[in-house]
Amino acid sequence: MTDSTFNRTGFMDEDVKPDNCVVLSAADTARIAKMVRVFERTGHGRWPVVGFRLVPAAVEVTIEDKDASFSTTVSTAGDQNRLATEGVVWLKGSGFAEFADALSMGPADETVKIEWPLHWSDAKDGDGHSLMPDTDLRATRGDFMVEVRALSLDRDNFPVEGEYEHPEIDTEYPVRLSANQREAMFELVPFASTDESRRNIGSVCLRTTPDAAITNPGGKLRIAATDGHRLAWIDTAATGQGWPDKPTDALLPVDAMKRMVRAFATATNRKMGIVFNVSLRTIKSAEIGEPDKTRRDRRGNAERYYVAAAAEAKTDEWRMRFLCIDDSYPDTDKVIALEPGRAVAVDAVKLANCFRIMGKGLKRHRSSVVSMHVVLGGHIRIATPSRLDGWRSEVDLPCESFDAPDCQIGVNVAYMAAAIKVVCDKGDMARLVISDEFSPMLITGDRRPETFMLVMPMRL
Repeated sequence: MTDSTFNRTGFMDEDVKPDNCVVLSAADTARIAKMVRVFERTGHGRWPVVGFRLVPAAVEVTIEDKDASFSTTVSTAGDQNRLATEGVVWLKGSGFAEFADALSMGPADETVKIEWPLHWSDAKDGDGHSLMPDTDLRATRGDFMVEVRALSLDRDNFPVEGEYEHPEIDTEYPVRLSANQREAMFELVPFASTDESRRNIGSVCLRTTPDAAITNPGGKLRIAATDGHRLAWIDTAATGQGWPDKPTDALLPVDAMKRMVRAFATATNRKMGIVFNVSLRTIKSAEIGEPDKTRRDRRGNAERYYVAAAAEAKTDEWRMRFLCIDDSYPDTDKVIALEPGRAVAVDAVKLANCFRIMGKGLKRHRSSVVSMHVVLGGHIRIATPSRLDGWRSEVDLPCESFDAPDCQIGVNVAYMAAAIKVVCDKGDMARLVISDEFSPMLITGDRRPETFMLVMPMRL
């Protein structure tokens, strides 16, 4: 390619045939662009890149940054696709998303043709090529055409294939979740911590435990998320083969989980399950040895367990690879083993509405705490603090008491409303297990017996 490829404004001349061309449907182009935007928002300022690899009758599209790799395969339109080199050709992600947004006005049944010249001769060992600075992308959709100038990037921030060393995944250790289990897991993502200084709880923990009592291959699965003020978890059973003989914690980063949620939102089939292929080692590590972590069980005995190094989330439409957080997750068994106390059952919808309405008033007074007083007469009284000048709200809700103590506990209205939404269905009774004003409150629902929520008390 020579300088005659570009006209005076820097864009491609009409009579020049670009070296590379990929033809996608408009729907697939929009779906890929949405995932690029998700990577940009959750990538902590890192540039995502988009790679194209031609496979029989399809194009494999990969979106990567330093945190994760997302891959999907989309069908092609005829034999118009061509790449000037073997392997993957990488484009800047934001440039792809920009012309995808600009072409959104075109007809829905039109295809999108993406063209660009190859302008990098020093590719790394022939593995792939990248777009050089000041190279232009042209996209056409029917009568619409958009040309985008690729911004100049530092060579270190614009990788060719292989510079993002995402781990190889040991597929002999899968954890298969049904569509309902996957949706329940995604509901726990908002409860994970966003504090970057606490990396271990900035994740969703998958804890797998082999159980001979379960007839299907697999065992017990606990999915947990916490931010230090509340703990949400699901106890269920999962299928899979080749599970380790010791419990294993896979700490899935919260950013990767958010990307999975968005990937399902853009998928054509939103009711499919998901498979997590968990790896106990990365490319550079040796064979699996003894479990590398130790903690104490309820009786004080030492318990050995594994910590996963990497994971791959895989569905029928896409897959995502990422490193797990190499740290110890809080021992949820010790928290859950607290004295359960006694319970009250109250209508979940009425209780959630009460917290939501009170929360709006408390927000104006820069507060978020209310008191819950279990009265022996068969009702629960929820009231705002008396220190708020000029405004007070109090509600009495009927409840069924199961030897609950006559006590008063302070709770965060936003935490309570979110907890009830996760553990209870519409028309369900919320069961509140209260020990005393200093102990966490356990919240469960009758129709979701496998989902639990633990909320820490607040100072009144």
